[in-house]
Amino acid sequence: VQPNQSDARVVILGDVSGSMRAGTQMDILRRAFQEIFDKCRTNRWSVALASWDTTVQWCTPASWIQPHETESVKAWIKSRAAMGGNEMRIAIDDCMRRFP
Repeated sequence: VQPNQSDARVVILGDVSGSMRAGTQMDILRRAFQEIFDKCRTNRWSVALASWDTTVQWCTPASWIQPHETESVKAWIKSRAAMGGNEMRIAIDDCMRRFP
């Protein structure tokens, strides 16, 4: 995404499968989610965040995160934890359905 691109749309999918329990993997993912969200908000880009293991958990029910949802986004990011299996295809398919 170019910094001067006013109509950018960003979708981030983060792995929260059991393998992410090792070391600081989840801390890195949470920090990346927050940094990307902040950059998108600063640049007024549309953004959506989701995490997956065997299911997909979207940050917000609407397609794009709305400006008034900042605090709930922060809470969602903090709540991300490594869970079970890894079904990346489900996450990609769901993303493609939501954002064709």
